[in-house]
Amino acid sequence: MTTFEPGNFSFIRNKSYRAELEDMFNAIDAADAWEEIRADPAKGGFLFGAQKLTARIAGHLKNPDVHSGASFASAMRVMQTIVVDGWETWVRQTRAEDEKLHNVLLKAVQTNDQTMLASLNRFAEIGANPFRLCEHGIEIFSCSGCRY
Repeated sequence: MTTFEPGNFSFIRNKSYRAELEDMFNAIDAADAWEEIRADPAKGGFLFGAQKLTARIAGHLKNPDVHSGASFASAMRVMQTIVVDGWETWVRQTRAEDEKLHNVLLKAVQTNDQTMLASLNRFAEIGANPFRLCEHGIEIFSCSGCRY
């Protein structure tokens, strides 16, 4: 199995998402803020809470314009998961989810599932990223049947 050094997001297929994560990882490193993001920011989350912390981290972003407020908060949650669960665990889980998604997409293409393909194309058009997978199949951001 290929190993990836912390901060090497080269296994992320979506180039823009990969760039967002790399930039956030490096910014948190530069701000020496890993332990601070371990804790839950409580009310307002990383988007509306923890203003001093997020401003400090944002000051180290090389490409701050690629983030909306939501993508900034989402990338912060990914980084929080990395620091809480550990890099290797996060990489393993992310690669497993990516493989599941790849297989679902491949099946949709092979079976010419027009409903699935139309849905995926629509989400790609609006830049919905990343896909989340759950026991119910592909889910985009939320699933009423599980914790996602």
